[in-house]
Amino acid sequence: MNQRSSKMILTGLTLLLITNASVLGQIKGYAGQNVLLPCNCSGYDRLAWQKDDKLLSSYPEEKNIIAAEYIGRTQLFLNNEKTNCSLLLLNISHTDSGLYQCYVIVDVQTGVGRATPHEVNLAVLSSAIGEPETVPIPRIVVVVVVILAVVVLLTLLGRRWHRKNKASYLPTQNAVTEDV
Repeated sequence: MNQRSSKMILTGLTLLLITNASVLGQIKGYAGQNVLLPCNCSGYDRLAWQKDDKLLSSYPEEKNIIAAEYIGRTQLFLNNEKTNCSLLLLNISHTDSGLYQCYVIVDVQTGVGRATPHEVNLAVLSSAIGEPETVPIPRIVVVVVVILAVVVLLTLLGRRWHRKNKASYLPTQNAVTEDV
């Protein structure tokens, strides 16, 4: 792809920023995780995902104009029917919070492009401080803990019963001796 067409795409995307966009809503994700930014589309010739003035991903792919901080961190979900243009953003951080635009561009060959912008607002959250992450406990661990608790309880009850019975069979210390 030559420099002229790259400039044309960027100019077109910049012009689209001032048009009305359809807002798809608020997406929440946690720092360090991956998040899927939805974008439904149909019959596109070109596709571009943008945040602020930065290009995140495009179809056909143009690596030379993708912002450096997004290289290797995005994956487009393009299918044969060209109906899903969602973007998977990998390993998100707080700097990824903000408004994302998905531009579906149709009829580029004729020189008259029609683009449908879609907006998604991403909020990146931290896990709550002092709130431990929940890790599922395997069933075997639960079973072993229950069995150990039962064994300890039975051992303690057995010792108590044995002491009680032993005390009742002890001869008295004040035994009466017979005089011969």
